[in-house]
Amino acid sequence: FLTAAADPDGMRPRIGDRLDVRMVPAGGPWWQGHPDPDVDIAVIDMSRAYRILREQGRQPFVKPLRAEMLPTPRKLEEADAVEDVLIFGYPDGLYDEINLTPLVRKGITATSPTLDYCGKSEVLIDAAVFPGSSGSPVFVWRPADAENPERELPLGMYFLGVLSSGFQMRQEGKIEMVPIPTAVMPIPVTPLLINLGVVHKASKVVETIEYVLRTSPPSPLR
Repeated sequence: FLTAAADPDGMRPRIGDRLDVRMVPAGGPWWQGHPDPDVDIAVIDMSRAYRILREQGRQPFVKPLRAEMLPTPRKLEEADAVEDVLIFGYPDGLYDEINLTPLVRKGITATSPTLDYCGKSEVLIDAAVFPGSSGSPVFVWRPADAENPERELPLGMYFLGVLSSGFQMRQEGKIEMVPIPTAVMPIPVTPLLINLGVVHKASKVVETIEYVLRTSPPSPLR
């Protein structure tokens, strides 16, 4: 894992000051998933890694999502069918390698946040999503609401969920060839992204955390 170091007070990142954390072996006790295998969400306990870094005099910068950033029933009631969203992540593995910051992309909801798409706790977004975007946090973005005391949106945004996957279409084509006896005509198939992403709603993230805390033995990482 790659993270930035923090100032001594831990409140701000030291831009460009890189901290590498290697979790060996991959998988195993590090990751715990949602009990439903169709929910592509997992959590990892970083407490021991952070403690070791602090013992070495390195303070990792951590910006947690707090409870007030989760969508309450009132927030969802206020949601429109089409909302602006922000996606923070690493599309196609890209990020600012000097300043160590992720990329931010903007899109809209393709289905209403108040509804469960196809009966699942999911919402579709219309945004440029690529391999590497999976796991990106997605936020509903209403900057004007940050100045409205009647609204319940701190910073004008709330956590919609985690980007899980995207849709693609298959484009088939034919290549003309000089006829040769017994030759087989190849048909190339190219997957094309159609800029629709599937977001597991914030409630599924909370369920995963609560399930792991309830069922897992004490972490071997502490």
